[in-house]
Amino acid sequence: MCAMRVEGIYEAQVPIEFRAILELGSCCKLKTDRSSTFTMTSVNLEQLEAVTDAEYLPEKSIRSAYYYEYRQDKFCVIAVINTAANDAIIVGVNMEFPNVTKIYDNEKAALEGTAVTPLLERKPTVNFNTFQCATVKEAQNTVDKYLRAIRQVDTQPMFIAVHSNEQTSALMKGVQSLKEFPLVRIHCPEPTNLFSALDWQRNVPRRIIKHYFNSFVYLHDYVQYSRYLRIPLGNVPADISLFAADLFYARHLTKFGHVLWISPLIRPDLGGKELDDWRIGSDWNYSAVTDRPPAIVNHSRLSLSCSGFFD
Repeated sequence: MCAMRVEGIYEAQVPIEFRAILELGSCCKLKTDRSSTFTMTSVNLEQLEAVTDAEYLPEKSIRSAYYYEYRQDKFCVIAVINTAANDAIIVGVNMEFPNVTKIYDNEKAALEGTAVTPLLERKPTVNFNTFQCATVKEAQNTVDKYLRAIRQVDTQPMFIAVHSNEQTSALMKGVQSLKEFPLVRIHCPEPTNLFSALDWQRNVPRRIIKHYFNSFVYLHDYVQYSRYLRIPLGNVPADISLFAADLFYARHLTKFGHVLWISPLIRPDLGGKELDDWRIGSDWNYSAVTDRPPAIVNHSRLSLSCSGFFD
């Protein structure tokens, strides 16, 4: 590092999203410097500063809705449950639905008195409207219209808990109104053959209702993770333990002036240095090792050293 040929050290492979979480955390504000200029649509990272003493997402401070989408072959089901109101829709492609309101009431009654009851934000009743569509595009347009109506009527802050095996970009491409809401992924993948089971037309609505109730448990844990790690709720990943270790380590290195080099893979990126280091392989290749307390003896190295000594 001190060689004259080294002109500088540069940060590499750090995603801008990770850099923002690293520096700003979950709460931030505009700097008080009057010379800073910004627009209503975008600000620079340098114009923001972290706020560490603010309470993140107090209880009942933001509303939520639940979005479920599942596809298999020519079948598709999309459900949106508006938690802030007693209204929901379920749209199916090439499928029919039973009385979903009755299924909701039965599942709600089964949870009474359980440990998860205090976490549930439930209305006494939810009015489910079911739609049957011929194509996936028609179903997406129906859901898009419903979400657009929610945004026009309800101006309060709201996020959508998304439960789907599809990528977020694919969901937003099909349902454009999802771009108008902050999205929080529920990391609970669905099986690939959900529509292959017997009586699946009755089991799928029941499964959606159960996932809706369980989403409040997931969101409760995600909020706790967000407060502890100081990350936005929508950035909670599936592997929270690995992400937390990387985030804490990166913040510690940044605090003491280290330059970050982040690997895009699960293994550390050593820049090819590990491929040039053959010492371990050359020292221990084709060697006979004897485990003797309190030492491990490499006989090949020992014989080589002894022969050189006597020569």
